[in-house]
Amino acid sequence: MSVEGGNVGGMLENNAEDGVKPDGQLNGMSQESGETTAKENGHPSTSDTQDHLVQIVVDLNFQNEYLKSQFEVLKNLHSESSESNQQKMAIERDGGGLEDVKELREKIESLSRELLEEKQTRGAAEEALKHLRAVFSEADAKSQELSAKLVEAQQKLEEEIKERDEKYSELDSKFNRLHKRAKQRIQEVQKEKDDIEAQFQDLKEKADRASTQQSSLQQELERTRQQANDALKAIDVLARQQAQREEELAQSQRHILALQEEIEELERENRLHSQQEALLKEELRNMERMKRREGVDMTYLKNVIVKLLQTGIEELSLFFENVYANGNSCTGEVEALLPVVGMLLQFSPEEIQKCQQAYRSSKEVPPSPASAASDTSSSGLSLFPRFSFS
Repeated sequence: MSVEGGNVGGMLENNAEDGVKPDGQLNGMSQESGETTAKENGHPSTSDTQDHLVQIVVDLNFQNEYLKSQFEVLKNLHSESSESNQQKMAIERDGGGLEDVKELREKIESLSRELLEEKQTRGAAEEALKHLRAVFSEADAKSQELSAKLVEAQQKLEEEIKERDEKYSELDSKFNRLHKRAKQRIQEVQKEKDDIEAQFQDLKEKADRASTQQSSLQQELERTRQQANDALKAIDVLARQQAQREEELAQSQRHILALQEEIEELERENRLHSQQEALLKEELRNMERMKRREGVDMTYLKNVIVKLLQTGIEELSLFFENVYANGNSCTGEVEALLPVVGMLLQFSPEEIQKCQQAYRSSKEVPPSPASAASDTSSSGLSLFPRFSFS
Protein backbone atom coordinates (compact mmCIF):
# COMPACT_ATOMS: atom_id res chain seq x y z
CA MET A 1 0.00 0.00 0.00
CA SER A 2 2.83 2.41 0.80
CA VAL A 3 4.42 1.58 -2.54
CA GLU A 4 1.18 2.39 -4.28
CA GLY A 5 0.95 5.66 -2.34
CA GLY A 6 4.52 6.48 -3.35
CA ASN A 7 3.70 5.74 -6.97
CA VAL A 8 0.63 7.94 -6.80
CA GLY A 9 2.67 10.73 -5.20
CA GLY A 10 5.34 10.39 -7.87
CA MET A 11 2.76 10.51 -10.63
CA LEU A 12 1.17 13.61 -9.12
CA GLU A 13 4.57 15.24 -8.77
CA ASN A 14 5.32 14.39 -12.38
CA ASN A 15 1.93 15.77 -13.41
CA ALA A 16 2.59 18.90 -11.39
CA GLU A 17 5.96 19.27 -13.11
CA ASP A 18 4.24 18.69 -16.45
CA GLY A 19 1.74 21.38 -15.50
CA VAL A 20 4.59 23.76 -14.73
CA LYS A 21 6.22 23.02 -18.09
CA PRO A 22 3.25 24.28 -20.14
CA ASP A 23 3.30 27.38 -17.95
CA GLY A 24 6.92 27.90 -18.93
CA GLN A 25 6.03 27.21 -22.51
CA LEU A 26 3.20 29.77 -22.28
CA ASN A 27 5.60 32.29 -20.80
CA GLY A 28 7.95 31.59 -23.69
CA MET A 29 5.04 31.95 -26.10
CA SER A 30 4.06 35.26 -24.48
CA GLN A 31 7.65 36.42 -24.87
CA GLU A 32 7.58 35.31 -28.48
CA SER A 33 4.27 37.13 -28.98
CA GLY A 34 5.82 40.26 -27.41
CA GLU A 35 8.74 39.93 -29.79
CA THR A 36 6.26 39.48 -32.62
CA THR A 37 4.42 42.66 -31.55
CA ALA A 38 7.73 44.50 -31.39
CA LYS A 39 8.52 43.24 -34.87
CA GLU A 40 5.12 44.42 -36.06
CA ASN A 41 5.80 47.87 -34.59
CA GLY A 42 9.17 47.82 -36.34
CA HIS A 43 7.49 46.93 -39.66
CA PRO A 44 9.06 43.51 -40.44
CA SER A 45 8.04 41.27 -43.29
CA THR A 46 4.23 40.96 -43.22
CA SER A 47 4.22 37.36 -44.45
CA ASP A 48 6.65 36.28 -41.67
CA THR A 49 4.41 37.94 -39.07
CA GLN A 50 1.34 36.17 -40.38
CA ASP A 51 3.04 32.74 -40.34
CA HIS A 52 4.35 33.38 -36.83
CA LEU A 53 0.87 34.29 -35.54
CA VAL A 54 -0.58 31.15 -37.14
CA GLN A 55 2.15 29.05 -35.45
CA ILE A 56 1.35 30.66 -32.09
CA VAL A 57 -2.35 29.83 -32.45
CA VAL A 58 -1.51 26.20 -33.33
CA ASP A 59 0.82 25.91 -30.29
CA LEU A 60 -1.85 27.34 -27.99
CA ASN A 61 -4.42 24.85 -29.28
CA PHE A 62 -1.95 22.02 -28.68
CA GLN A 63 -1.28 23.24 -25.12
CA ASN A 64 -5.02 23.50 -24.54
CA GLU A 65 -5.49 19.85 -25.50
CA TYR A 66 -2.52 18.86 -23.34
CA LEU A 67 -3.94 20.64 -20.28
CA LYS A 68 -7.30 18.97 -20.81
CA SER A 69 -5.63 15.54 -20.87
CA GLN A 70 -3.67 16.32 -17.67
CA PHE A 71 -6.87 17.40 -15.99
CA GLU A 72 -8.53 14.09 -16.90
CA VAL A 73 -5.51 12.14 -15.54
CA LEU A 74 -5.73 13.96 -12.21
CA LYS A 75 -9.44 13.24 -11.96
CA ASN A 76 -8.80 9.53 -12.60
CA LEU A 77 -6.04 9.43 -9.98
CA HIS A 78 -8.29 11.07 -7.43
CA SER A 79 -11.07 8.53 -8.06
CA GLU A 80 -8.60 5.59 -7.84
CA SER A 81 -7.20 6.84 -4.51
CA SER A 82 -10.75 7.08 -3.10
CA GLU A 83 -11.52 3.49 -4.18
CA SER A 84 -8.26 2.18 -2.59
CA ASN A 85 -9.12 3.84 0.74
CA GLN A 86 -12.56 2.24 0.73
CA GLN A 87 -11.02 -1.20 0.04
CA LYS A 88 -8.56 -0.76 2.93
CA MET A 89 -11.34 0.09 5.35
CA ALA A 90 -13.35 -3.00 4.27
CA ILE A 91 -10.32 -5.28 4.74
CA GLU A 92 -9.69 -3.88 8.24
CA ARG A 93 -13.30 -4.53 9.24
CA ASP A 94 -13.24 -8.13 7.92
CA GLY A 95 -9.87 -9.26 9.39
CA GLY A 96 -9.89 -7.42 12.70
CA GLY A 97 -10.68 -10.45 14.83
CA LEU A 98 -8.15 -12.91 13.27
CA GLU A 99 -4.84 -10.99 13.38
CA ASP A 100 -2.72 -9.83 16.18
CA VAL A 101 -3.32 -6.47 17.84
CA LYS A 102 0.24 -5.40 17.11
CA GLU A 103 -0.16 -6.11 13.43
CA LEU A 104 -3.40 -4.14 13.46
CA ARG A 105 -1.65 -1.21 15.07
CA GLU A 106 1.10 -1.33 12.47
CA LYS A 107 -1.46 -1.47 9.73
CA ILE A 108 -3.36 1.39 11.32
CA GLU A 109 -0.18 3.44 11.49
CA SER A 110 0.66 2.51 7.91
CA LEU A 111 -2.82 3.42 6.78
CA SER A 112 -2.59 6.67 8.72
CA ARG A 113 0.65 7.49 6.97
CA GLU A 114 -0.83 6.54 3.62
CA LEU A 115 -3.92 8.61 4.40
CA LEU A 116 -1.72 11.56 5.30
CA GLU A 117 0.27 11.07 2.13
CA GLU A 118 -2.95 10.78 0.19
CA LYS A 119 -4.25 14.00 1.73
CA GLN A 120 -1.01 15.71 0.85
CA THR A 121 -1.16 14.22 -2.61
CA ARG A 122 -4.78 15.30 -2.97
CA GLY A 123 -3.91 18.82 -1.83
CA ALA A 124 -1.03 18.90 -4.31
CA ALA A 125 -3.35 17.56 -6.99
CA GLU A 126 -5.95 20.21 -6.19
CA GLU A 127 -3.28 22.92 -6.28
CA ALA A 128 -1.99 21.53 -9.56
CA LEU A 129 -5.58 21.41 -10.85
CA LYS A 130 -6.15 25.02 -9.84
CA HIS A 131 -2.86 25.98 -11.43
CA LEU A 132 -3.76 24.09 -14.60
CA ARG A 133 -7.17 25.76 -14.69
CA ALA A 134 -5.55 29.18 -14.31
CA VAL A 135 -2.98 28.30 -16.97
CA PHE A 136 -5.75 27.03 -19.22
CA SER A 137 -7.79 30.23 -18.72
CA GLU A 138 -4.72 32.36 -19.36
CA ALA A 139 -3.84 30.32 -22.43
CA ASP A 140 -7.41 30.61 -23.71
CA ALA A 141 -7.40 34.39 -23.15
CA LYS A 142 -4.03 34.68 -24.87
CA SER A 143 -5.31 32.54 -27.72
CA GLN A 144 -8.34 34.81 -28.18
CA GLU A 145 -6.15 37.91 -27.88
CA LEU A 146 -3.71 36.56 -30.45
CA SER A 147 -6.60 35.62 -32.73
CA ALA A 148 -7.93 39.18 -32.50
CA LYS A 149 -4.43 40.51 -33.14
CA LEU A 150 -4.13 38.18 -36.11
CA VAL A 151 -7.40 39.49 -37.59
CA GLU A 152 -6.34 43.07 -36.91
CA ALA A 153 -2.92 42.42 -38.46
CA GLN A 154 -4.55 40.90 -41.53
CA GLN A 155 -6.88 43.91 -41.91
CA LYS A 156 -3.96 46.30 -41.43
CA LEU A 157 -1.95 44.32 -43.97
CA GLU A 158 -4.79 44.52 -46.50
CA GLU A 159 -5.16 48.28 -45.92
CA GLU A 160 -1.41 48.80 -46.33
CA ILE A 161 -1.44 46.78 -49.55
CA LYS A 162 -4.41 48.79 -50.83
CA GLU A 163 -2.78 52.12 -49.91
CA ARG A 164 0.47 51.00 -51.49
CA ASP A 165 -1.35 50.03 -54.69
CA GLU A 166 -3.10 53.42 -54.76
CA LYS A 167 0.22 55.18 -54.21
CA TYR A 168 1.78 53.13 -57.00
CA SER A 169 -1.12 54.05 -59.31
CA GLU A 170 -0.89 57.74 -58.40
CA LEU A 171 2.88 57.76 -58.87
CA ASP A 172 2.48 55.98 -62.19
CA SER A 173 -0.04 58.55 -63.45
CA LYS A 174 2.13 61.47 -62.29
CA PHE A 175 5.15 59.93 -63.94
CA ASN A 176 3.25 59.56 -67.23
CA ARG A 177 2.09 63.18 -67.14
CA LEU A 178 5.63 64.38 -66.45
CA HIS A 179 6.88 62.18 -69.26
CA LYS A 180 4.41 63.74 -71.71
CA ARG A 181 5.26 67.33 -70.73
CA ALA A 182 9.03 66.84 -70.74
CA LYS A 183 9.40 64.40 -73.60
CA GLN A 184 11.75 66.64 -75.55
CA ARG A 185 14.05 67.14 -72.56
CA ILE A 186 14.48 63.48 -71.57
CA GLN A 187 15.34 61.94 -74.92
CA GLU A 188 18.92 61.40 -73.77
CA VAL A 189 17.73 59.25 -70.82
CA GLN A 190 14.85 57.49 -72.58
CA LYS A 191 16.78 54.27 -73.02
CA GLU A 192 17.81 54.17 -69.38
CA LYS A 193 14.24 54.91 -68.30
CA ASP A 194 12.88 52.05 -70.42
CA ASP A 195 15.42 49.67 -68.88
CA ILE A 196 14.43 50.77 -65.38
CA GLU A 197 10.73 50.35 -66.16
CA ALA A 198 11.41 46.87 -67.52
CA GLN A 199 13.37 45.99 -64.38
CA PHE A 200 10.59 47.42 -62.21
CA GLN A 201 7.95 45.38 -64.06
CA ASP A 202 10.11 42.27 -63.74
CA LEU A 203 10.56 42.88 -60.03
CA LYS A 204 6.83 43.41 -59.60
CA GLU A 205 6.07 40.11 -61.34
CA LYS A 206 8.67 38.37 -59.20
CA ALA A 207 7.09 39.88 -56.08
CA ASP A 208 3.66 38.56 -57.14
CA ARG A 209 5.05 35.08 -57.67
CA ALA A 210 6.98 35.27 -54.41
CA SER A 211 3.77 36.04 -52.47
CA THR A 212 2.40 32.58 -53.43
CA GLN A 213 5.73 30.74 -53.20
CA GLN A 214 7.25 32.49 -50.21
CA SER A 215 8.50 29.41 -48.38
CA SER A 216 10.47 28.07 -51.36
CA LEU A 217 11.62 31.41 -52.85
CA GLN A 218 12.68 33.41 -49.78
CA GLN A 219 16.24 33.99 -50.99
CA GLU A 220 14.99 34.98 -54.43
CA LEU A 221 12.61 37.48 -52.79
CA GLU A 222 15.51 39.08 -50.90
CA ARG A 223 17.48 39.51 -54.12
CA THR A 224 14.38 40.94 -55.79
CA ARG A 225 13.91 43.45 -52.97
CA GLN A 226 17.53 44.53 -53.31
CA GLN A 227 17.06 45.03 -57.04
CA ALA A 228 13.82 46.93 -56.39
CA ASN A 229 15.63 49.24 -53.97
CA ASP A 230 18.30 49.89 -56.60
CA ALA A 231 15.59 50.59 -59.18
CA LEU A 232 13.77 52.95 -56.80
CA LYS A 233 17.02 54.78 -56.13
CA ALA A 234 17.52 55.15 -59.87
CA ILE A 235 13.93 56.39 -60.22
CA ASP A 236 14.56 58.93 -57.45
CA VAL A 237 17.63 60.16 -59.33
CA LEU A 238 15.57 60.46 -62.52
CA ALA A 239 12.80 62.25 -60.63
CA ARG A 240 15.26 64.78 -59.24
CA GLN A 241 16.72 65.29 -62.72
CA GLN A 242 13.22 65.70 -64.12
CA ALA A 243 12.33 68.23 -61.41
CA GLN A 244 15.49 70.18 -62.24
CA ARG A 245 14.57 70.16 -65.94
CA GLU A 246 11.04 71.30 -65.16
CA GLU A 247 12.45 74.14 -63.04
CA GLU A 248 14.65 75.19 -65.97
CA LEU A 249 11.63 75.02 -68.29
CA ALA A 250 9.58 77.12 -65.86
CA GLN A 251 12.36 79.70 -65.68
CA SER A 252 12.50 79.81 -69.50
CA GLN A 253 8.72 80.26 -69.66
CA ARG A 254 8.85 83.06 -67.09
CA HIS A 255 11.63 84.71 -69.11
CA ILE A 256 9.54 84.39 -72.29
CA LEU A 257 6.51 85.89 -70.53
CA ALA A 258 8.66 88.79 -69.31
CA LEU A 259 9.93 89.35 -72.86
CA GLN A 260 6.37 89.23 -74.20
CA GLU A 261 5.29 91.81 -71.65
CA GLU A 262 8.22 94.02 -72.65
CA ILE A 263 7.28 93.61 -76.34
CA GLU A 264 3.65 94.54 -75.59
CA GLU A 265 4.83 97.56 -73.61
CA LEU A 266 7.08 98.61 -76.51
CA GLU A 267 4.20 98.14 -78.95
CA ARG A 268 1.96 100.32 -76.77
CA GLU A 269 4.67 102.95 -76.58
CA ASN A 270 5.15 102.70 -80.36
CA ARG A 271 1.43 103.19 -80.96
CA LEU A 272 1.45 106.12 -78.54
CA HIS A 273 4.45 107.62 -80.34
CA SER A 274 2.69 107.11 -83.69
CA GLN A 275 -0.43 108.86 -82.40
CA GLN A 276 1.65 111.66 -80.94
CA GLU A 277 3.58 111.93 -84.19
CA ALA A 278 0.32 112.14 -86.19
CA LEU A 279 -1.01 114.80 -83.82
CA LEU A 280 2.25 116.72 -84.05
CA LYS A 281 2.22 116.50 -87.85
CA GLU A 282 -1.38 117.71 -87.95
CA GLU A 283 -0.55 120.55 -85.59
CA LEU A 284 2.52 121.35 -87.69
CA ARG A 285 0.38 121.53 -90.83
CA ASN A 286 -2.11 123.77 -89.02
CA MET A 287 0.71 126.00 -87.88
CA GLU A 288 2.10 126.13 -91.42
CA ARG A 289 -1.35 127.06 -92.75
CA MET A 290 -1.70 129.75 -90.10
CA LYS A 291 1.74 131.07 -90.98
CA ARG A 292 0.87 131.13 -94.66
CA ARG A 293 -2.41 132.88 -93.89
CA GLU A 294 -0.47 135.62 -92.14
CA GLY A 295 1.53 136.28 -95.31
CA VAL A 296 -1.51 136.52 -97.68
CA ASP A 297 -1.96 139.72 -99.68
CA MET A 298 -5.25 141.11 -98.35
CA THR A 299 -5.88 143.27 -101.44
CA TYR A 300 -5.63 140.25 -103.71
CA LEU A 301 -7.84 138.26 -101.34
CA LYS A 302 -10.41 141.10 -101.32
CA ASN A 303 -10.52 141.14 -105.13
CA VAL A 304 -10.92 137.32 -105.28
CA ILE A 305 -13.77 137.33 -102.76
CA VAL A 306 -15.52 140.23 -104.56
CA LYS A 307 -15.11 138.31 -107.80
CA LEU A 308 -16.47 135.19 -106.13
CA LEU A 309 -19.52 137.04 -104.82
CA GLN A 310 -20.18 138.68 -108.16
CA THR A 311 -19.74 135.41 -109.97
CA GLY A 312 -22.06 133.65 -107.50
CA ILE A 313 -24.80 136.29 -108.02
CA GLU A 314 -24.43 136.23 -111.79
CA GLU A 315 -24.39 132.43 -111.92
CA LEU A 316 -27.49 132.19 -109.76
CA SER A 317 -29.32 134.63 -112.06
CA LEU A 318 -28.19 132.76 -115.17
CA PHE A 319 -29.03 129.48 -113.49
CA PHE A 320 -32.66 130.40 -112.82
CA GLU A 321 -33.03 131.97 -116.25
CA ASN A 322 -31.61 128.90 -117.97
CA VAL A 323 -33.70 126.55 -115.83
CA TYR A 324 -36.92 128.21 -116.87
CA ALA A 325 -35.72 128.91 -120.44
CA ASN A 326 -33.87 125.95 -121.91
CA GLY A 327 -32.52 123.94 -118.91
CA ASN A 328 -28.76 124.85 -119.42
CA SER A 329 -26.40 124.92 -116.43
CA CYS A 330 -24.23 127.74 -115.07
CA THR A 331 -20.68 128.50 -116.19
CA GLY A 332 -19.00 127.03 -113.04
CA GLU A 333 -16.67 129.96 -112.27
CA VAL A 334 -17.46 129.66 -108.56
CA GLU A 335 -16.04 126.16 -108.49
CA ALA A 336 -12.91 127.47 -110.21
CA LEU A 337 -12.51 130.29 -107.68
CA LEU A 338 -12.93 128.08 -104.59
CA PRO A 339 -9.44 126.45 -104.88
CA VAL A 340 -7.92 129.94 -105.28
CA VAL A 341 -9.59 131.12 -102.08
CA GLY A 342 -8.56 127.92 -100.31
CA MET A 343 -4.93 128.45 -101.36
CA LEU A 344 -4.94 132.08 -100.18
CA LEU A 345 -6.56 131.24 -96.85
CA GLN A 346 -4.63 127.95 -96.49
CA PHE A 347 -7.74 125.75 -96.32
CA SER A 348 -7.27 122.11 -95.50
CA PRO A 349 -8.51 119.53 -98.05
CA GLU A 350 -11.49 118.81 -95.79
CA GLU A 351 -12.44 122.50 -95.64
CA ILE A 352 -12.24 122.87 -99.43
CA GLN A 353 -14.41 119.76 -99.81
CA LYS A 354 -17.00 121.18 -97.38
CA CYS A 355 -17.15 124.44 -99.40
CA GLN A 356 -17.65 122.58 -102.65
CA GLN A 357 -20.39 120.40 -101.12
CA ALA A 358 -22.18 123.49 -99.76
CA TYR A 359 -22.01 125.17 -103.17
CA ARG A 360 -23.35 122.08 -104.96
CA SER A 361 -26.17 121.69 -102.43
CA SER A 362 -27.18 125.33 -103.03
CA LYS A 363 -27.42 124.61 -106.77
CA GLU A 364 -29.43 121.40 -106.34
CA VAL A 365 -32.36 123.10 -104.45
CA PRO A 366 -34.17 125.57 -106.87
CA PRO A 367 -36.46 128.24 -105.34
CA SER A 368 -40.05 128.94 -106.50
CA PRO A 369 -40.54 131.30 -109.54
CA ALA A 370 -42.33 133.92 -107.41
CA SER A 371 -39.39 134.30 -105.05
CA ALA A 372 -36.66 133.95 -107.69
CA ALA A 373 -36.21 137.73 -108.11
CA SER A 374 -36.01 138.40 -104.40
CA ASP A 375 -33.62 135.46 -103.89
CA THR A 376 -31.37 136.78 -106.69
CA SER A 377 -30.64 139.99 -104.83
CA SER A 378 -29.83 138.18 -101.61
CA SER A 379 -28.06 135.12 -103.04
CA GLY A 380 -24.66 136.79 -102.89
CA LEU A 381 -25.14 137.53 -99.22
CA SER A 382 -26.46 134.04 -98.36
CA LEU A 383 -23.76 132.15 -100.22
CA PHE A 384 -21.04 132.26 -97.58
CA PRO A 385 -23.18 131.23 -94.59
CA ARG A 386 -23.44 127.83 -96.26
CA PHE A 387 -19.66 127.48 -96.10
CA SER A 388 -18.30 126.18 -92.82
CA PHE A 389 -14.69 127.10 -92.11
CA SER A 390 -12.72 125.61 -89.31
